[in-house]
This record gives sequence, C-alpha cells and structure tokens, in this order.
Amino acid sequence: MLAAMHALRQRQLTIEALWWQSRVGVAAPIYLLTGAGWLVGKAPHESELGFLSVLACLICATGSLALLHAVLDEEEDRLVAPIGPLPAGLLTRAQVLRGSALLALLAVFALVNVAAEASRFLGLLGVLVLAGLLTISYSFAKHSGGIASVVMATVWTIATVGGWLVAGAHHPLPAWLLCYAFAVGLADNIMGGILDIDSDPMVGNATVAVRLGARHALLLTVILDAGATLLLLIVAIQEPLLLSAFGIGLAVFAVGWGAFAARSLRSSLDRGLEGRTAYIAAARPYIRALCLRDVGLVSALSPRFGLTFGVGLWMLQGVAFRGSARRVREGGLHRDFARLHVQTDAT
Repeated sequence: MLAAMHALRQRQLTIEALWWQSRVGVAAPIYLLTGAGWLVGKAPHESELGFLSVLACLICATGSLALLHAVLDEEEDRLVAPIGPLPAGLLTRAQVLRGSALLALLAVFALVNVAAEASRFLGLLGVLVLAGLLTISYSFAKHSGGIASVVMATVWTIATVGGWLVAGAHHPLPAWLLCYAFAVGLADNIMGGILDIDSDPMVGNATVAVRLGARHALLLTVILDAGATLLLLIVAIQEPLLLSAFGIGLAVFAVGWGAFAARSLRSSLDRGLEGRTAYIAAARPYIRALCLRDVGLVSALSPRFGLTFGVGLWMLQGVAFRGSARRVREGGLHRDFARLHVQTDAT
C-alpha cells in the first residue's frame, strides 16, 4: 500500500515537473497574438468561444516544442539554468521526450477538431511544422545573436498568421498586425537574453543582450515595444471604427506601466544583479505590463474576447510566474522529490 502511494506521488511530481518544463503559462503573449489573427480572420457570425479549440491546440503545440527544446539544450542548461526540472535531474530525457510526443499528438487531435477539411488541416499542420522547425533551429542559432532573435520573432509572426488561417481567413490579414507581432516577438527574445546575460557567454551564446550589454539591450527592447504600441495607436487614429476605445485605452495604460517598470529594471541593472532568478524578479513587472498591452490589442479587436480570453491568459501568465518562482527557482519541487526519495529508500 505504501509503495503504491509513493508511486502515485512520483507520477504527480513528474507531471508537475513536465508542466513547469513546458513553460506553457509564460507563453501567453503568443496565444494572444494568435488570438488577434483569429479575430481578424473569423467570420462575423462566429462566436469568440470558437477560439477554445484553437487555444487547446496552441497549448499542446507550444508545450511539446518547449519540452523538445529543453532536450536539445540540456547540456547548456546544466550550466546556465541548472535548477530546471530536466537539467536538475528531476526528469529524464525519456520522460521529457514522451511528454513532448504526447502533447504533439494532442495538438494534432485538437487541430482535427479545428479544421475538419483535409486541405485546411494540411495547411495548418504545415504552419505548425514550420513554426516547430524554426523553434528547433533556434537552439543551433543562439550563438549568432541577431539571427536567432529574428528566427524567434518570425515564429511569433507565424503564430499570428496561423490564427488567421484557422479562423478561415474571411478577411484580409493587415500588414500592421504582422509588423506588430514581429516587433513584440523580437523584443521578447531580446528580453530573454537579458535574463541569461550572465550565463550565456559561458556556453558561447552571443545573444543580442550579450553583444550590446544589458542596458543597451533593454533600450532596444523598449524601442521595439514602444514602436509596436505606436503602430497600434496610428491604426486606431486612421481607422477609428476598426479598434475599440476600451482596448486602446488598456494598451496605453499597460505601456505607461511598462515605462515605469523599465525605469525600475534599468536601475536594478545599474546596481548589479546576480543570477537568473534576480534578473527574472527585476524584469517581471515589465514583462507583465507588456503582456497586458497585448491584452489591449485583442480587446481593441473584440472587447468581449479581451475580457474573457485576454484577461484569462494574462492571469495564467501571472500564476505561472508565481508558481515557477515558488516551485522551481525557490526549490519547492526539488525538496518534494528529495523527500519522496528518502521515504522510498526507508521502505
């Protein structure tokens, strides 16, 4: 009986470790951009609830790719992010690969539900495969700096196109939305490089942040994010009936919050930070503010969508940040695994 309880607890902890390794919660901005593409492409009579199937496919697909990416980067992560579930030894490569395969299979099933027609299904599957290949190639391009950042920004743009296609492409996809997606994807990747700026040089990753330095990389990130928001405001002024005032107001509020958060982050960088955990804690308010700006984007396209899916995804990101800090970076999950191993050995 006791052995069965230990086995059950082992499975629970393994599933939780796979959840944190998949980084599903922190991918909320990609889901929001996909939602923006979906809102542009959907038929006028289609309910916003139709995005549920798309979101399920997205969560499975991004989780699968994140797990595969973790396997490809395992050796590097032992140096730069040793507290992660895979590099810390809480998970085996086989477990992570099985989790990735299962999520990929679930993504395909969800895609079948989204796109029943064979031609549409194959087209969307091609979009997912292309995004996956670019994500995998990122692991081999990180030493190149700008090229790697462009690769990941392209993935964000493809996600937006995918949302538009899966909705049926009933309306043209505006160029401004693609430019917005590329700019915020590029900014997000550069911010990620800032978080790893102390450890990336150890494994030869010459990211944009490593090449420019943390302060200049932050300035570039702010310029890209500000440019994307300015583009949104220009569209709102030129086509006032296209975007809702509520969404634009939310985006402006979020950018104001982001400006204060950027100043605070710059002050922290000037004082000096040590370790990825410290960088994440300092950057978190800025990342949260810019995610809220993306909620403003989808709210501008559909206030009802923004108040449901948008706010929900923003809250998911917050839960992911807090949970990851408590369970991974502060070692709660590691202690639970260690305690279970002691109990198992004792029996």
